[in-house]
Amino acid sequence: KDKIMFAKYDTIKKHLNDAIKIGSGPNEVIEIIDPDCPFCRRMHEYWKTRTDVTRYVFMMPLTQLHPQAKAHSDYILSAKDPASALDEVETGKYDKTSLPTVVLNDARIKAQAESLISGINGTPAYFINGTFVNGANVPQIEKLLTKKGEKY
Repeated sequence: KDKIMFAKYDTIKKHLNDAIKIGSGPNEVIEIIDPDCPFCRRMHEYWKTRTDVTRYVFMMPLTQLHPQAKAHSDYILSAKDPASALDEVETGKYDKTSLPTVVLNDARIKAQAESLISGINGTPAYFINGTFVNGANVPQIEKLLTKKGEKY
């Protein structure tokens, strides 16, 4: 399974320009999230406490679970400042109010959708310095983050 996920990592790594980049720390974190997923939202708060990461965020709206997730994802990807828009949505700012009007960035929305790799069926999902983590497994994530720079 690890070899399969490492191959998927190589695939998604080719699409980092399509991701929302946040931070400039030495640890590479590739996130696959649904902006309305409660676990993703909890992890968003966790990531805001970390200065040692560079996050690459991909949207994977699970509309069967969260009917507004697609609209929220499209808003984030089309905003002038996607990182700020992500924070607004993830902190619940638009849970009970309408999203601001934006011109949809169809190219970016399509690029994000095409960047996602098969085999990831739930959110959140992460690649922490190349290692796949399924779900909001903070102890595993922290172990992988603290290993950055160590010899294995």
